[in-house]
Amino acid sequence: MYCRSSADAVRAEDELKPPLTEFQAAHQVRPGNSTDLLGYQVIDLDSGDSLGHVKEVFVTGSGDAVSEVLQVVQLEVPDALCSGAYEQHLLPYVDEIVRQVDVASQLVSVAPPTGLLELGRRESRLRQLKQELQDFATTSHAQLRMPTKQALLAAGKHDLIRAVERDGGFLEVSQLVGLPARRKPIGYWDNLDTLDQELSTFIASMWVELEHPAAPETTYWHNSVLGRTQWEGPSQLQAMPLDDGGTQLLLEDEADFVMPSRSALQDAGRWDLHHAIIRHGGYKQAAAQLERPHAWPRHQDLKEGSKVDKAMHRLAVQLRGRKRPRGKDSKSKDSAKAAAPPSMPTAAEVLASDQPHLWQAVVRSGGFREVATRSGLKMRRNSRGHWEDSQVAADAMQDFMSHGRQVPTGFLPTRAELRAAKRPDLIHALQIHGSPKIAALIGCHVARRGRKPGRS
Repeated sequence: MYCRSSADAVRAEDELKPPLTEFQAAHQVRPGNSTDLLGYQVIDLDSGDSLGHVKEVFVTGSGDAVSEVLQVVQLEVPDALCSGAYEQHLLPYVDEIVRQVDVASQLVSVAPPTGLLELGRRESRLRQLKQELQDFATTSHAQLRMPTKQALLAAGKHDLIRAVERDGGFLEVSQLVGLPARRKPIGYWDNLDTLDQELSTFIASMWVELEHPAAPETTYWHNSVLGRTQWEGPSQLQAMPLDDGGTQLLLEDEADFVMPSRSALQDAGRWDLHHAIIRHGGYKQAAAQLERPHAWPRHQDLKEGSKVDKAMHRLAVQLRGRKRPRGKDSKSKDSAKAAAPPSMPTAAEVLASDQPHLWQAVVRSGGFREVATRSGLKMRRNSRGHWEDSQVAADAMQDFMSHGRQVPTGFLPTRAELRAAKRPDLIHALQIHGSPKIAALIGCHVARRGRKPGRS
């Protein structure tokens, strides 16, 4: 297909021209010179209205199969929704449509078949609608979506509502102008390929550009669904048309090809995607069908209990290293701590280590106490009824006395000494069983009244 857009296009020599047909002779148009009609005004014989002027003449085919089409453009559109509106009609240059050509007046009279002009007029209306709806959505919504009727009514856009309803309604217009609607047609989510493309579009739309707090002139990009931050802008989705007549394949970065979490969709207000995933069996089943890896948790290696135990043991060792004292007698205290098993990190310590996925994995693996038992970690908080056994209390007190504590040899620690050592659990044990009983089980003496803590 090629276009002849100027009146001085290359023309064949006169001796090579075929003889004029009766139609061409009557209409004073020489064969091969349809570009002479450029600028002519086109009139509809049925209504007498002007359809615009001939802007281009398109020629297709070759030899005996040549066909010509007039591009007629109307720059003044009545009842236009926005400035710059225009209508465009493509009229085949055949006897049945082009009925008369007045060269002197530069007029072309046409009688197009029913529905041909409506195609151009509807295309013009949809072009105007798209511009107006995009402008409204940009100023009213965080994402570029098809406005609802309620939103247009609240803004007083009654002309837009009438225009949308004239061309098929909100759902049909949203598809024609390429603005995603909140409401999808019946059966829209039944197709897994549709869900796959909608997920890709959603993830791509969640990239936001932010200012660097230390350097306002510098920006970076963050995606809350992927949990990823990068300096360069994200790559755009690319649509690759397939050979099945209209279907497109969205091309995206492999790192962006994930299944969003339930909370990510709900926080973004995408309940349509959430319900579509539930319709296909839930998040795990839909992810398996679409072959999308989960975006949650961040570390997929914590599904097995043994790996959770090792991760918690590593964290416990790290926390114990941070808490080691630095000062007088630090070496002896470090060696004593190294001999004792590390304590099980608390939930607050796990969350403070910026590892919420590890906290969730511990809960799924049976809880903190069970993980501590499997990994050989010492729980800081004993189970209910732990101190009811006097022998257990005596063993704990003896362990406290033998690990470098500043307690006189042969004497049971006083409550003041236990309070200074931050051992309220041992104080509680003494309250249950009494100091004489615990001292008898250990084989030591109860400190006499009035002895100062730390002195014999």
